[in-house]
Amino acid sequence: MLVANAVNPPYKQKTINKIKAYLSVFITDTQLSTVCDKAVADVLALKNTSVMATNAMNVVMNSLTFSQMMSGLSIITCITNSFGSLSNAMTFLPAVTTVASNNLTPFLNQVLAKNAQMAANGKGVTAQTESMYMMMNQFATVTRVGTILQRVKSNSMTPGNWTLFNKCLGTVIFFSRYNLV
Repeated sequence: MLVANAVNPPYKQKTINKIKAYLSVFITDTQLSTVCDKAVADVLALKNTSVMATNAMNVVMNSLTFSQMMSGLSIITCITNSFGSLSNAMTFLPAVTTVASNNLTPFLNQVLAKNAQMAANGKGVTAQTESMYMMMNQFATVTRVGTILQRVKSNSMTPGNWTLFNKCLGTVIFFSRYNLV
């Protein structure tokens, strides 16, 4: 008897693989698959980037394994010790969010325009979803991810704060890959 394994479509798995190759391996394929599902649903529902980011974070936080939670606790401890308090460390979050939004919103607008065009041409959700993944796979390159991370470093915090940020998060985000240490 053959048992079917739940596998991601190739275009979705390619997106997951790119995230793991370019940004982090902290989140598992299964967790990333769920994040991708939520992001696709949010795009189709015309959610804004702020809502999408919150939803993605909620999906991740609600799916963390014990080991991931322990790693997260170590990161929070490092951040708290490095910045004096968690609230001190979070003062840069609005700037990081702005940099990310400035770099990702134009791409989202392209995706939305493509979805609208496809819907007008009678294409359904499956075709739109595949198109979104294809666009993401074209958008996500080593150079582009490196550029966005460089902009986060340069435009959202002081060099001293970046050093602390990198020290605490560099174990889960590939800053060194982009010479951002």
